[in-house]
Amino acid sequence: MSQDVFVSRLLAYLHSEHQFFGGQTYDKDDSVIQEGYQECEPAQSNRIGEYWSFLGHDLNGKDRDWPWSAAFISFMLQLSGAEKFFRGSIRHADYMNQAIRDRDNLMALYNGFKVNEKEVKVGDILGYGRAGAGVSYDNALATGRYTSHCDIVIAVTDQEVVVIGGNVGDSVTARPYILSDGKLDESRRPWITHMSLSHTISEMIY
Repeated sequence: MSQDVFVSRLLAYLHSEHQFFGGQTYDKDDSVIQEGYQECEPAQSNRIGEYWSFLGHDLNGKDRDWPWSAAFISFMLQLSGAEKFFRGSIRHADYMNQAIRDRDNLMALYNGFKVNEKEVKVGDILGYGRAGAGVSYDNALATGRYTSHCDIVIAVTDQEVVVIGGNVGDSVTARPYILSDGKLDESRRPWITHMSLSHTISEMIY
């Protein structure tokens, strides 16, 4: 089947999860415009436990010293059918680095490019370093492990890219990144990589 099937399934799971967490939404300045349910609330905590269980960890949303954003992305991709093509991890750095290594690999689900090197599309993943990480596309592989965050792209217009990510404001949160002449603002985040969804592999999933 086509890439559209995989992307449609991924979007459906992301939107469902976003609503389960109360639809928390930020504006372009990261101010809350709709508050959602938090990670420590019973139902949401249990759901986060499912993310962790998929990766072999006995944790839940009440284990607040354990960031769960990478577990969220890993679980969403697994639900969507990508488990044979995407190695989940508790660290964003692991699959960002793999995508960078797979930059030219036609048999990889995601190819890692520099931000603004390729056009962003729905189903792509955008990754950046946490404050002080000092990581860029050029030194990510040499650095190995680093603190970071990724979100999955759910919509693209001429004006903005909209993403959903986990453990953003202790919830599952949607937020926009403004585009200027089709480009992301490289001063807005310490971007590491744009994980571009491969047409070749996504068409093989179903």
